[in-house]
Amino acid sequence: MHYRQTKKLDSLDGLEQLEINESTTEEISESVRKVKEILKDIPLKQQEIFQLREMEGLSYEEIAAHLELPLEQVKVNLHRARKSIRERMINQSKTK
Repeated sequence: MHYRQTKKLDSLDGLEQLEINESTTEEISESVRKVKEILKDIPLKQQEIFQLREMEGLSYEEIAAHLELPLEQVKVNLHRARKSIRERMINQSKTK
């Protein structure tokens, strides 16, 4: 609300000129590969919902309608998928 009232917003001019480090790009690619690998090991319903939400960008409501599931079930399965992926990523990083 403060920014709306004072109308003071920082400009994002020049943002496209920022250089992306190659090692950062490689780290992101490696992380995406790991997530896709982990995704194969979680329950199918969680895989579907995770992919629709995170990769396809669908809303919770769109996923619920597409899979013919209650909205709460979509949220629960997405939470479980994210939790499982997070835990496995942490475990993989600890073993290295």
